[in-house]
Amino acid sequence: MLAIGLVCHAQGGEVTVKLTTEAGRLLKDEYRWNIRVAVSNGTDSAIRVVEEVGYAKNTQLFFVLLPENIMRYCVRENMLKAPHTNAWEKISTTNSWSTQHIRALAPGQTHEWDYSWLFPSIQLFAEELPAVIDQFDMYAQVLVGTNLWPVSNTNTVRFSRQKIEDGILRFTGTYQGKRRIENINVYEHTTDGDRFLFSANSDPARICKVPAGATPSFEVETGTDILKVTFSDNSPPVRFNIWEGKVIP
Repeated sequence: MLAIGLVCHAQGGEVTVKLTTEAGRLLKDEYRWNIRVAVSNGTDSAIRVVEEVGYAKNTQLFFVLLPENIMRYCVRENMLKAPHTNAWEKISTTNSWSTQHIRALAPGQTHEWDYSWLFPSIQLFAEELPAVIDQFDMYAQVLVGTNLWPVSNTNTVRFSRQKIEDGILRFTGTYQGKRRIENINVYEHTTDGDRFLFSANSDPARICKVPAGATPSFEVETGTDILKVTFSDNSPPVRFNIWEGKVIP
C-alpha cells in the first residue's frame, strides 16, 4: 500500500490525518458505528478536499486494513479499493463536478468525514473470516497532491459474532416514530471488560459506554424519539436519538 509516512510535509508545514474508530467490539448486526476521518491543513496554503463523504471515499480517502490478506479479500470482493493516484486529476481540475463537490481547506482548518452510516462492509466481510480472527488493524490515507499521501494513526478494530439481542435486556419502551408509535429495546453487552448499551429497533445502534460500577436508568422523553439514559454514579446523562441512531451532543 502507498504508506508514504505519518504526515505529509509541504510548504513549511504538514497535512495530518486522524482516524477515530469505535472503542468497543463491533457486534454482528451493528451496522452503524463510530468511524471518522479528519484532515487538518498545517501548511501555509489551501488544499482541495472532496467535501461530501460519499464522494470522498475511494476518490480522495482510502482505508487500508492489516494483515494484508484481509485487505486483499476486501478489494477482491469490491468492499474497499486499494489507494491509487489516478483520482488527483479529477480533484485538482476545475469543472462543474469540482465546483459542486470540492472545497478549499484553508491553512489551520480541519475537515472531517463521518462514515458512521457508510461503512457496513466491515461487518459483511467479518462474517466470511474464520472465527479465530476477531480483530484487524486499520488506517486511512488521504490524497492531497500528486502521489502525496498523509497517513493517519493506526487503530485496532475488534468485532464479535454476537448479535445485539444476545445481550442482557435492560429496557423496553415505545417512542414516537415518523408515522406511528414504535418499539425500542435496549440491550447491554460486556466486551473486554467494558459495558455498552445498544438500541434494538428498525435501525439498531450503539448508544454509549456504561461507567464502571454504575447502573443505567432509561426514559423516553414524552412524545419524542429521544431516549435519555442516566447513571447511578451521577455521570453525565446521555440523550440518544432513536430514529437517527446517534447520540445528541
